[in-house]
Amino acid sequence: MSNSVLATPSFYSSHHRTLDMLKSSRGRAVGIIDPFKIDTQTVVDKAKFAQDNGEPWVILASTDKPNHKMVIDSALRHIKRETRLPIILHFSATPGEGFPIASEADGVIWPALLGSSSPYHVWHSYLDTAYTIGCQSNKNARYPDPILTAALTVGTDNRTGRLLGTVPLIETNSEIDYYARIISTMNFDMLYLYSRNEFVSPETCRRFRELLPDDCLIFVSGNMDCSEKVVTYLSAGADYVGFSSAWECAEWKYRALDMFRTQS
Repeated sequence: MSNSVLATPSFYSSHHRTLDMLKSSRGRAVGIIDPFKIDTQTVVDKAKFAQDNGEPWVILASTDKPNHKMVIDSALRHIKRETRLPIILHFSATPGEGFPIASEADGVIWPALLGSSSPYHVWHSYLDTAYTIGCQSNKNARYPDPILTAALTVGTDNRTGRLLGTVPLIETNSEIDYYARIISTMNFDMLYLYSRNEFVSPETCRRFRELLPDDCLIFVSGNMDCSEKVVTYLSAGADYVGFSSAWECAEWKYRALDMFRTQS
């Protein structure tokens, strides 16, 4: 791994700058754009709308990623052409490649799926990603900054379980305390709590906030379809509340604006 870009001082310097940006804009909703569900112009329109309404960054994310390099690169190129908005990617890893890396992105969430039954998605994916970056022929290329993230799922989710081996978090104090110790020991940048079909309990968010270091960000997402839910999680200690379904409808501008106005 000695040829990896992860070993260079500039990588860590950039990584710290990205975290500074994330930490300085805590306490808000963040729009999650799925570039595989909508056309490129709509992707750009949503990014522009977020920027025009004072949002500091948005996420491109999806469980599916067919032809991911072509789709992600195209979305990023068009967003960067029309906005100044930082873009963070959040996609699952592919064995042999790791997480999708695109030079136009500002950051990439590297999720360690702590509740997965698959060692690959717990931590081997980090090795694949580091090796892939280190083997790039252009050693002077710019790479998006990593956001080292512990990820846990909540509630029944057969789809994610089938794809990534995830086992839902049991939202008890003992289970939360167990994972909080791991996250603190491993010094992750962020905890990502996600529920596809149900909801993360606000009490789960609150307990993690009490146990984790102050500089560990907490991101909660899944079924955030109204501003009242955003306020609930921000009040429970979440730093960011991600939403996607709220702007996957005809009145997405109205609903997204409602979300954006919930800063803590």
